[in-house]
Amino acid sequence: MPNIGFGCHCVANDLYNEGFQVIFPIKLKKIAPLFPISRNVLNLKTNFIHMHWIEGYAGFSTKNRIGALIKSLTFIIDVYILKYLLRAKLVWTIHNLYSHECAYPKMEKVIKNFFSKKVDAIICQCKYAKKKFIKEFGAPENKIHIISHGFFKCFENQISKEKARNHLNLRSDDLVFLFFGSIRPYKGILHLIKSFKKLSRDKNVKLLIVGKPKNNQIKKDILNRIKNSPNIQPMLNFIAQDQIQIYINASDLIIFSYKKILTPGGIFLAMSFGKPVIAPRLGCIPELVNEKGAFLYNPKKPDGLLNALEEAIQNKDKLTKMGENNFITADDLEWKRNALETKKIYEGLF
Repeated sequence: MPNIGFGCHCVANDLYNEGFQVIFPIKLKKIAPLFPISRNVLNLKTNFIHMHWIEGYAGFSTKNRIGALIKSLTFIIDVYILKYLLRAKLVWTIHNLYSHECAYPKMEKVIKNFFSKKVDAIICQCKYAKKKFIKEFGAPENKIHIISHGFFKCFENQISKEKARNHLNLRSDDLVFLFFGSIRPYKGILHLIKSFKKLSRDKNVKLLIVGKPKNNQIKKDILNRIKNSPNIQPMLNFIAQDQIQIYINASDLIIFSYKKILTPGGIFLAMSFGKPVIAPRLGCIPELVNEKGAFLYNPKKPDGLLNALEEAIQNKDKLTKMGENNFITADDLEWKRNALETKKIYEGLF
């Protein structure tokens, strides 16, 4: 059974059923700060690596410029060791063009251009992502494969809407919008608050903001913006995995107010719970959802999000059906199919 290092947890079981043992990296800190990928390959006794996020290895998330440069150079050497000394095969799944809080775009572009040339295969999750990645980083087209994201069946989904609302002290006749997930600048939470506050003051239209802010400044900004807004309820904490179903099932619709995005994992989660969404026409989103399950808006228009919110309120009787359409679409995106398509790539590289 071949060992595949650095795999995605969601697809790991299905890959195992297809004859692959997926093993995850060991955190190497003080003992082995240099060349962590190569050291993991040696420790885990694998020569096949499937990477998803390279930011931590390549220094893009390092705040200090000199530290980021050193880490990027170390990453380049690490890749050369992998390719030419350890003879490892590398597969890379692309989630974003650039890091969400991209501090060094020029450096990141150089490193990703380099890495795209050295990996043996690249996986994108939609046609748009493939086209953009080739244009931005000069990635060889013959290396790039399109494999759609999988259905989030691993999350508990047993609580009823009624019980979920009772748990959160929400009324049965409330129209509940949900912003869910880690709160970071690129997700446009302040723009969402501003747009929501422009809606008519219907006391039964609620916005739940659920998730942990990236830093205290974002948290302060949110709390300042929602003062004197009883229809906006913040729950600015980390949400345990077994609690996710409560917030999603209590809602009627989930909002994604991204400023920028390539592959929106949160939308897959919403669809997996059978919820309609509001989202901008960015990245892979228009390939994933349409008017049967979403209110899509133009993010370049100042009132685009506001208009989408108003449209959702006007069509609240259609939300359940829209959610059902999304669930049907999501149910077709099984991780098993993702694993089978990934398996073909692996086999082609052995």
